[in-house]
Amino acid sequence: PKEPTEEGSWTRFRYWRRSGGAHFSEVAIFTPEAVQNWNECVNQMQNRPVTWLSRLAYDEDRQVLRLQGVMPPRMQQDLITWSKNDKFREAVFRLAALSHLAPVTDHYGYNSGLPATESIVHDLGLSIRLRDLNGLQLVRARLPAGHHVFELQLDLQNRSASLLRLNGPGSESGEKVRHSENLELLDSDGELFLEWSGFDRRVLACINGAQIFAEYDIPRTLKDTQDQLPDQWQSPAELAEKSAAAVERQRKLAISLTGGSAEVSDFVVYRDVHYTPGRMKNAVKAPLKIPAGHYFVLGDNSPVSADSRNWESPFVPHHLLIGKPFVVHLPSRPGKVSVGGVELPIRIPDWSRIRYIY
Repeated sequence: PKEPTEEGSWTRFRYWRRSGGAHFSEVAIFTPEAVQNWNECVNQMQNRPVTWLSRLAYDEDRQVLRLQGVMPPRMQQDLITWSKNDKFREAVFRLAALSHLAPVTDHYGYNSGLPATESIVHDLGLSIRLRDLNGLQLVRARLPAGHHVFELQLDLQNRSASLLRLNGPGSESGEKVRHSENLELLDSDGELFLEWSGFDRRVLACINGAQIFAEYDIPRTLKDTQDQLPDQWQSPAELAEKSAAAVERQRKLAISLTGGSAEVSDFVVYRDVHYTPGRMKNAVKAPLKIPAGHYFVLGDNSPVSADSRNWESPFVPHHLLIGKPFVVHLPSRPGKVSVGGVELPIRIPDWSRIRYIY
């Protein structure tokens, strides 16, 4: 959606989810009549799929109607049919609409047969192409990275680029952390292709395939450290607050054009992967001293991987290392083999992704 400002209009990113999801959405219902209407709906839902009662609930302490995932069309239809109160009906419509605005998540595709929950992805990236530039003077793009928001300013008239770390939520100003001049911002066809990201606490920006300034490493804060601790149980209310905060943070991803026009194409948003949750217990909450002649080894962060972070004995003695690795044989693909009428799961090497290490 576009939002006008004094400088022009910003086109912001929102992830509209069609169905499913593990995120939570909430709307307030205060009036006694609306609450009574909810209680009547609960009686009606006893004859509906049991998942309805587990996904939709009324929080008496906070006076909110809370839903997990996207509201199914049949659920919305039935709730409206059973509704006898305008306030409750309005709450259902709002909740159905809000439930589609979900945070970007990573439901780990590799080893997809394993039970896993969705994890909110905080690091995003984007690429965008501008064609048919007509009098365009300034391109501004914003990107949330961790708990910061960065703004990239491309001055087409002066052929310069600046990277700002904005001061806070809603701020239009910030600290200039990178600046470059005498740049070739347009290619031979007069087009501009921007790629930039904030993955792994590092901001990178490229124009037409060339990096325009040195990468910027984001300073670590206490909040960043807390986010990396092993996952702990959270109440539905806490999860709803977390979902809403993630949606608000991700809508900071935006672009604005000033002083002219251009055709926007190839607008792609990228997400980072979510690192291994839970089980990490060594060298996560506190430093860990490695004995002489031993190694602390790290894996690839996939859900089935185990390494020194979660082994009972985290250190690998030097004498157990028999040689250098020479081939990357994972990832593999799940398969099945039939033996005597019994199907057994096997792992099939993904030959297209196997690489030798030189």
